[in-house]
Amino acid sequence: MPGFSKQIPHACTQEEALSRLQDFVAGVKRKYGELASEVQGEWVENMLDFSVTAMGLRIQGKLVVQTFLADIDVKYPFAAALFAGRIEETITRELQQVLA
Repeated sequence: MPGFSKQIPHACTQEEALSRLQDFVAGVKRKYGELASEVQGEWVENMLDFSVTAMGLRIQGKLVVQTFLADIDVKYPFAAALFAGRIEETITRELQQVLA
């Protein structure tokens, strides 16, 4: 499966970053409800396993929150390759805004 990995630096403590991201994940369905038919996520300590189905395509990944850094690894089906730039840009922008 194609995908991308990215490190998002932030100036938050790990606890603050986790809190912000947990709130964000809880609100994703409200914010993107018209685009995302399924939003799932499970936190285990500082790691989130997530999946989102948008336009019939399932995007999945892991987000690990550390002090001053969030690591994200996203996978998507080959059918979404045409949208790869937009997927990466949107996820990166959202994480940067939440952690700013």
